[in-house]
Amino acid sequence: MLDKTGRAPSGDPQDYFHPAPYWWPDPDRPDGLPYIRRDGERVPGTALYAAGSETYDRTRLQRVFDDTTVLALAATVLDGRHYAVHAARLIRAWFVDPKTRMNPHLRYAQVRSGHDNNEGAGYGIIELKDFYFFLDAVRLIERTGVLGDEDREAFRAWLGSYCEWLDTAPAAATAFCSSSNQGTYYDLQRASIATFLGDSATLAKISLYARERLATQIAADGSLPRELSRTRPRHYAMFTLQGWTSLARVLSSVGDNLWQHKTAEGLGLVQALHWLVAHENKRHTMSAETVDPDRLGPLLLDLTHHDPAGMPPADLGRAAKPIFHPDEAIAPFWLWRRR
Repeated sequence: MLDKTGRAPSGDPQDYFHPAPYWWPDPDRPDGLPYIRRDGERVPGTALYAAGSETYDRTRLQRVFDDTTVLALAATVLDGRHYAVHAARLIRAWFVDPKTRMNPHLRYAQVRSGHDNNEGAGYGIIELKDFYFFLDAVRLIERTGVLGDEDREAFRAWLGSYCEWLDTAPAAATAFCSSSNQGTYYDLQRASIATFLGDSATLAKISLYARERLATQIAADGSLPRELSRTRPRHYAMFTLQGWTSLARVLSSVGDNLWQHKTAEGLGLVQALHWLVAHENKRHTMSAETVDPDRLGPLLLDLTHHDPAGMPPADLGRAAKPIFHPDEAIAPFWLWRRR
């Protein structure tokens, strides 16, 4: 957090900062302001792990999520306390220690220079999309006892403050009201935190919102029109459904079966996944963009579990990689989450 070479417009090094990846200087204006959108073309330094990404917080935060998860699994499976100790250091540095922790908001995530007073419009909330599996890692670390009571209380206080921002900030309302993947990943993030904090009232609200959101996202044929209109429709269709299946898994942990819900047209997650499988290789439906062919594997296993009779046998043999690129929204060692 403090090591990034750039600064949020606030000047506070503890404010999370990342520019909007598809917004570029306007070549027709001397100062380039306000920035203009070039969907699908990333600004240098905004891609994860890319050269220049050390200027911002996105790559650093992703490494915290992924490293903490791997360390938590190592501590659990290998019974290595030193793994848990290192994971606890990461958790303290980013979310507990007042001198180093991230301020509990995303005001400067995906800033579009020259817009919204140089604050994020809410789309950047998706950059914490992986909080759901990070919180699972924190649970494992807490069981080892390396995080004391004060650390645990401070971490929960940070989550509470962040949720207050999610519930009240105008920028957060933009993400919440979105009918695209932004809304889905808002629900996933909010539900994951509510589950961690034991906030049953918020979970009930998110469950209702998710069901309403399904009706706005899934078309009569089971497709996702908003995602198919993007310059990378194949990626965004898989990305969005990965968010939905992760949200369904979180809600299932508290006894809420989102898989069984259907819209007024009789559609739900199963029908949307069937549409994706049927159209995966149809170029007239989705462009011929290059994506990892194994990305469909986690979605296929979910579909197999919830509709085994409807799965073509040829699709069941897809490879199951343990780790995918974070942009694909698949938790590291995702297979373990299904055991």
